Amino acid sequence: MGKGYMNRILRIDLSKNKFSTEKLPKKIYREFIGGKGLGAYLFYKEIKNRIDPLGPENKLIFTVGPATGTPYPTSGRYCLFYKSPLTGICANSNSGGTAAERMKRCGYDAFIIEGIAERETYLIITEDGVEFRSAADLWGKDAFETEEIIKKDLGREESTVLTIGPAGENLVKYAMIVNDKWRCAGRCGPGAVMGSKKLKAIVFNGYKDVEAHDPDRFYELSKEKIEESLKNITLWDSYHKYGTPVHYDNLAAEGGIPVRGFSEGYFDGWEKVGPDAIEEHLSVRHQACGSCPISCARLSRVREGKYAGLEIEGPEHELLFSFGSNFNIPDLGFIAACNDYADRMGMDCESVSHAIAFAIDAYNLGKLDPGFELKYEDQECVWKLMKMVTTRTGIGDLLAEDLRTMEKKLGMEGHAMQIKNLGFGGYEPRVMKGVALSYMVNERGGCYQKASMYLVDLFEMADPLSHDDEKFDLFVEREDIFTIADCFMLCKFIQDSLDMEDCADALKFLTGEEYEVEELMEISNRIQSILRLWNVHEGMSRKDDYLPKRCYEEPIPNGPAEGAIADREEDDRWLDMYYEHRGWDKDGRPDEKNLEEFLEGLND
Repeated sequence: MGKGYMNRILRIDLSKNKFSTEKLPKKIYREFIGGKGLGAYLFYKEIKNRIDPLGPENKLIFTVGPATGTPYPTSGRYCLFYKSPLTGICANSNSGGTAAERMKRCGYDAFIIEGIAERETYLIITEDGVEFRSAADLWGKDAFETEEIIKKDLGREESTVLTIGPAGENLVKYAMIVNDKWRCAGRCGPGAVMGSKKLKAIVFNGYKDVEAHDPDRFYELSKEKIEESLKNITLWDSYHKYGTPVHYDNLAAEGGIPVRGFSEGYFDGWEKVGPDAIEEHLSVRHQACGSCPISCARLSRVREGKYAGLEIEGPEHELLFSFGSNFNIPDLGFIAACNDYADRMGMDCESVSHAIAFAIDAYNLGKLDPGFELKYEDQECVWKLMKMVTTRTGIGDLLAEDLRTMEKKLGMEGHAMQIKNLGFGGYEPRVMKGVALSYMVNERGGCYQKASMYLVDLFEMADPLSHDDEKFDLFVEREDIFTIADCFMLCKFIQDSLDMEDCADALKFLTGEEYEVEELMEISNRIQSILRLWNVHEGMSRKDDYLPKRCYEEPIPNGPAEGAIADREEDDRWLDMYYEHRGWDKDGRPDEKNLEEFLEGLND
């Protein structure tokens, strides 16, 4: 393949303590590019259906993009595919920080980790290969401690360490992988997969150069994009200053923030945790991932109160939802402390928040008696349950499972606010219809990331409650652009400033491969389709694409969006339109014969 790629993938077999280097046909890079595209291809070909996600047949597939390791702005992210222990279907996660560049500079475009180690292990990956080391002394330590110990032992501060905490070791179904302390591949449970493989950490330490096909023009293009980013008021002034909480005020005004387990429509006290409060009550200095001019990350220190002196990166919007509005607790210090604990334990904040809120609801309905009182607005209750989840003690053993398991065991089917067993992010789907569509058709479940439709619902159209065709058209257009940008592995913050022509130009000067806009749209469609087909083989169909019954039966009771409710007929109409746009049948099934023939042809 051309420049921009390392033209190798690394396969690591933990069961045998062996590794091997492989090459992929040029056609695969051409038709999937890298990052999410390459990961989707390898996921479909490598991971069988109906396997135990915590068994030896599951694999962790890490990929980087052609722009990784170059100055192209926000290109410092990696992608990870695996079968989710939380949802039981296709999962993909990604993370920023320093990891992606160090991965690629080891000389590979992808890393496939398979099997189960005989004993607790960590890996050191360099340009020369893989070293298997004992992690017996690291087992039980939190993610931050593990990173610090490994870096000290190696004497290489510039190395990147990906690690799990106790939650991953204890197979909490939504355990994360943590790198650079505060960067996480968070949702869907990749940390549990690592834990099941007795893999405590992976160290990447490479120095290989990444070459461009036309370096002068590519670096000029990168410079132009950086300058454009710095001139963009939303990217620089807003995202740089506030990070992901930048839209919190607008969400509160629309009633789009979920409150008390999605049972209320207004967070009374949101001003105490919003972006202005963060600036007022936390000492903030800015940080950036690799190749990023935006610097949205904020290293924050709690100035006062019970948690004074605590340092975290954030808090991000999802933390303000997970430990703020979802429990009706407007306390920045508490949110920061929960943020710190979840990161150290390696536990997805959104998923543990859903589990605890579900438990509180079950307690209030007389369905659950843990031996102590569960209630909203109670910081000690949240703390106690989080610690029980981490160790899987008492009721924590149930809360460490997936939401459908909790529903079934407690006789509360349809109560959890999830799609495909992944709890919603911090955006209320009954209020924000574009976000609802994102949740419905995302291959990994209730996630808004594919098209960031909260921006459309909040700003680009007057009414977030609308189901008009213009909003649908914006969704599929954004989904295609975001998917191609995910093949580069660019940050979501810059993806809004890209179009398909930008992507084509970057690929031309970086890799030497020329693409028409229509071809990039076909690649996006192909990625959506093979991931959907894998899920179909797991038994997924149209029935799994609807919002939970609470969204259709329980209107928002109060606040700016009082009375808002999901509309099944409109959701059906949008699903029909989406399936038709993607070339799938009425049940959401892609054309398997044509896809398989295409994939087989890549190896000719």
